[in-house]
Amino acid sequence: MVLYILWLLSADVARLHPANTGNPVLQPLEVARMTTFAIRLVSCLALLVLATSCVDTTGWIQRCDHNLPERGKWANPLYPGAQNAKHEAGQCCSEITTTFETTDSPETVIAHYEQVLGEAGWEGGSSPTGEQSDLRFGVANCCYYGHLTVTATRTSAGMTAVEVYSAWSMGCG
Repeated sequence: MVLYILWLLSADVARLHPANTGNPVLQPLEVARMTTFAIRLVSCLALLVLATSCVDTTGWIQRCDHNLPERGKWANPLYPGAQNAKHEAGQCCSEITTTFETTDSPETVIAHYEQVLGEAGWEGGSSPTGEQSDLRFGVANCCYYGHLTVTATRTSAGMTAVEVYSAWSMGCG
């Protein structure tokens, strides 16, 4: 990969050299080539930083445990007996929002998700607040941070409305 990056950059440098352009004054084509070169240089540097930022001294990606939730592979678990369930993918960050209703209490729903998510490797806890209960979890794996929130709210119809939201952001932790 490093050799390929050097080859790309050296080809651009050779084309930009005044001896190869035939004119010491920059023409629009040379400006375009310089812009392309700058973009490639920044892209290559970003790739290099990205490729090495999550690698430890043994060469393995840090904290990449395929037994833990991973970006792109995680699916929000559906509650047993969920009604009117909907899964929606977000525009960014591998966001997934799952909504549903159940006849169970918010406390029962939260207890279920605490167990299921804890067994899956998510870390966190709950914060019940009267008619609404929130559960916030996180996991760091394969250079991504997973964020997951479960919100269970008792409705006026006696049902519990539940939202499970998960998203991923980059970073090694």
